[in-house]
Amino acid sequence: MSWRDRRRPASFRGVGFLVDSHQHDFGRRTDVHEYALRATPWVEDLGRQGRRYSLDAYLLGPDYDLSRAELIRALETEGPGTLVHPWLGSVIVTATTSSLSETIRRGGEASFRLDFVEAGENTTPDAGDDTVALAASAADAAGQQAADGLGQSFSVAGQPGFVLDGATAQIEAVTEALDQALAPVRAASADTAAWLRRADRVRTEALALARMPADMAAELLDLTRDAARLAGTPRAVLASLRPLLDFGSTLAAVLGLTPARQRERANRDRMVLFLRQAAAAEATRAVSRITFAAYDEAAAIRDDLAEAMDGIADAAADLGDDAAYDAVQTLRLAMVRDVTARGGSLTRLFDHRVTTDRPLLVIAHELYGDADRDQEIAARNRIRHPGFVLAGTVLKALDGGRLD
Repeated sequence: MSWRDRRRPASFRGVGFLVDSHQHDFGRRTDVHEYALRATPWVEDLGRQGRRYSLDAYLLGPDYDLSRAELIRALETEGPGTLVHPWLGSVIVTATTSSLSETIRRGGEASFRLDFVEAGENTTPDAGDDTVALAASAADAAGQQAADGLGQSFSVAGQPGFVLDGATAQIEAVTEALDQALAPVRAASADTAAWLRRADRVRTEALALARMPADMAAELLDLTRDAARLAGTPRAVLASLRPLLDFGSTLAAVLGLTPARQRERANRDRMVLFLRQAAAAEATRAVSRITFAAYDEAAAIRDDLAEAMDGIADAAADLGDDAAYDAVQTLRLAMVRDVTARGGSLTRLFDHRVTTDRPLLVIAHELYGDADRDQEIAARNRIRHPGFVLAGTVLKALDGGRLD
């Protein structure tokens, strides 16, 4: 496969166009400080520069004027949108300046100069924003979009038996992945038993469900949401779901270039994207219910989930699914804003090295003047024997309230 094969059809907000050339501006933001009588300046690094994309685009054909009108509407629509860049893939951008050129001599053609800048995240919420509710709403939307995308794209109609066998195996793989991920934290209850029976029924009826993609997708989405609900505390839900955000890495590759093998591979990729996206939605819901004790914990969870969602969005872009890409990016932004709003102003953690063997009660009193905070320190550091902490042990402790 050459670079020509890897180029993607260009579009913005789903409106397609052709591209002749492009320019991509990127780099670092700097402030150069020059001082009297000094030959060399000091360059202050202010972070990554916002990426900019410029495209020389055009439309051709007897109905080019209709496409021209659609593209102009897309460019003038408020807010960020998805740009499918022929060379650089899918990116979320805001359209800035655009220009149109047409001539009688070249009838049936419209030339555009399109300028975009990557759309950043306003991680500081507006006053009055209920970030928890917004995160939950984004989770609902992303989960539903995952099911809709699977139902619309998954198909075994008119395919040979091995494609159907592959589809049933994929359904079974999803239910087993959910079962294994949640088994360690699932409480024994009537609801748990009902979920297990339902998962077994889905596996038993996998052949029939594969022939009804919409019903199959709805059933798997309900299983995912109910499994998360049964996992227990929000932290337990997050810990259980996190591996599912990388689901599919151990599945056997589908080889071959025949139409049937391509369909089998497309079904597999769609099923993998579904579970990763649905799990990300439920992980976001769980995070919105966590009460963070320290900034460090909130930032670590936020950054880890944001990176995982970037991978899921990339997978959606590779499949050419703009709707899934937008849903995951919206989910990511809602999660980042929620965690930043609730955790950004919390107390930081610091490292405290124990200098001599002593009980945790003494350490708590030394740090905070309050021996009763020993259990807090024990829980955060998973101290098994608080009555005797060895010298050299490094403890994580809240900075707020400590004695200098």
